[in-house]
Amino acid sequence: MIFGKTRRPVCDGRRLLLFLLLWAPLPAFAFSLADLKSTLASVQQAKAHFVEERQITVLDVPLTSSGMLSYRAPDFLQKSVVAPRPGRFTIDGDTLTIEEGGKERHLNLSMVPQLKVFTESFRAVLAGDFDSLARLYHLTLGGDHNRWTLLMEPRSAPLTGLVEAVTVVGSGPDLQRFDVRERSGDRSSMTMEVKCRDADC
Repeated sequence: MIFGKTRRPVCDGRRLLLFLLLWAPLPAFAFSLADLKSTLASVQQAKAHFVEERQITVLDVPLTSSGMLSYRAPDFLQKSVVAPRPGRFTIDGDTLTIEEGGKERHLNLSMVPQLKVFTESFRAVLAGDFDSLARLYHLTLGGDHNRWTLLMEPRSAPLTGLVEAVTVVGSGPDLQRFDVRERSGDRSSMTMEVKCRDADC
């Protein structure tokens, strides 16, 4: 008696292939600097609670302050400090206004080069002005839209003499942390919790 060979239906193999394709994880699309730029640039105004910690090499304990940050595109930034001592610092364009102890002072940012560097970098990130940032820093982006990290390393002097690196962490259009490592050994870290954005502010 001759037994014939058992054939598996071709369609079984096709069904298996289709099943695997349907259940395979979809490839992740890369989150680029262009994506982050457009995401950040979409925000016209925002307010966030902040806590800032500065570690200064000549001090044994870090300096901590907290309060509210207000941003309005493209270059208005206000830092209202609640603790440890109330004060308000407003930067509108190139003008810095300091309000402390019932007194008010006005300065041009060019008079304080180090503050100008940090302020312009921070505002450029908020505005999604990566063209300006790319002229000053090497930019490296990691993560995805929901959790991204932007590493900014100075390209040339005089910035290289002031800053070792700036690291920004965020989610979508919201900045969550802004860290600065200075060449002097000083460090600062600001954590932010966005309270409102655009029409909600």
